[in-house]
Amino acid sequence: MVREPRAAPAEFALEPPDTTEITVWDSSAETRYMVLPRRFRRARTARGRNSRPHSSPVTR
Repeated sequence: MVREPRAAPAEFALEPPDTTEITVWDSSAETRYMVLPRRFRRARTARGRNSRPHSSPVTR
């Protein structure tokens, strides 16, 4: 498991609420899997605007 799971969504400009439980597994150095219980807001950019929203969830 990842030591700081809350840092993983930040790498993708995502900001989950503090009440959201996050567990992240690294399956290899190149692949990381995250299971999130629901959609949440994207983090704000440096200019104070939301970055481009996701059009739909990505699944594999």
